[in-house]
Amino acid sequence: MRAGFVVGALLLTGACSSSGLTPPPVTLTVRAETMRFDRTDLEAPAGAPIEIVLDNRDNTIVHDIQVKTGATPPPATPRTGGPSVQRLQLPGLNTGTYEYVCTLHAQMTGKLNVR
Repeated sequence: MRAGFVVGALLLTGACSSSGLTPPPVTLTVRAETMRFDRTDLEAPAGAPIEIVLDNRDNTIVHDIQVKTGATPPPATPRTGGPSVQRLQLPGLNTGTYEYVCTLHAQMTGKLNVR
């Protein structure tokens, strides 16, 4: 009977181990308004999943947000007219600086700094 208890304790300890668990996503919000992003510098920790929320407040103007991660095709939200909210899920990224853009408006750019 005692051996069963020890085995159960070992299984419980293994289930609680934090190694191999994905950290919660870091949520970053960027507002599109008057044909500009309100934030042109974002920061996130390396390896953590990232959720970028695009809050398009430009009435009837279509925007998206694309992050140039090196993936083909680069991850992007759908193109939608405002007001609207879109969410872009990114896996954990390596340390570095990644550009983000609205693919429809050249002046709408920013940097995602992963540290």
